[in-house]
Amino acid sequence: MNNKYNKKKYENKKKRESSSIINIRNFHNWIKSEMLAECCTYIRKDKGIKNIALLDLAVGRGGDMFKWKSNDIKLVMGFDIDYESIHGENGAIDRYNKNIKKYNDYND
Repeated sequence: MNNKYNKKKYENKKKRESSSIINIRNFHNWIKSEMLAECCTYIRKDKGIKNIALLDLAVGRGGDMFKWKSNDIKLVMGFDIDYESIHGENGAIDRYNKNIKKYNDYND
C-alpha cells in the first residue's frame, strides 16, 4: 500500500491554491489549529502540564509544524506509512531542518 503514497508527487503551494477544494482544505486546517490551541490551553491551565509532547500519526510532510510551534509544543513524534513523506526531499525532516535555518528561534 505504501507504494501508492511513494508515487504521489509533491504539490507546490501554487498548485494547491488553485485546487477546486482549497476552501475545504483551509477550513480543515483552521479546525485543526483551533482544536490544537484549545487542547494545549486545557492541558496547561487545567492539568498544569507545561511541556507538551505530541504524537502525530500520519504526519505526512509535517504540514502542521507551524501549528506545533505556535502552540509551544516542545516534542513531536511523527509516524507515517510513506517513508518519502518523512525522509524524502521536502519531507518532514527536510522541512524541519529548513525551518531551523530560516527561523532562528524555531527550535526553542
